[in-house]
Amino acid sequence: MQSFSGNTLVSNGFKKNDEKPSPLIVTSVPLSFWGGVDPQTGVIVDINHPLHGSSVSDTIFCLPSGRGSCTASQVLLELILNNKAPRAIVLRDTDGLICVGALVAQEIFSLKENLQIPDIICLGNENFNTLLEHNFSYGKIWSDGSLVV
Repeated sequence: MQSFSGNTLVSNGFKKNDEKPSPLIVTSVPLSFWGGVDPQTGVIVDINHPLHGSSVSDTIFCLPSGRGSCTASQVLLELILNNKAPRAIVLRDTDGLICVGALVAQEIFSLKENLQIPDIICLGNENFNTLLEHNFSYGKIWSDGSLVV
């Protein structure tokens, strides 16, 4: 078991320590949520992305950063409202655009039953590169914001 400490950008407020591990999807290639992820299905539809065809739903989605449009927030919000969001998003770089969708869901829709708002953490270069070097399959986000694989 290995732990990666990061900065918590968005926390859904629930303790994660006792939850079962989630599948990890890890990429070294940034992704635009706008046009890159189908908000109805959670499937990566960007045909040029190496994870094309993979689903981010109920995963810990690890990527260096978003790419491009400020509508990434809207797509993440739609993923959350459609129950297709990742359980957590782990970033190399701080990305405020991705965070806004989760924050809007947290502030406006937090009382909606069964709404899964992903934790979003930023690992920084060194920890993210270590994550890329290994072939971890599952992980958990702990209540202190660390990723445990």
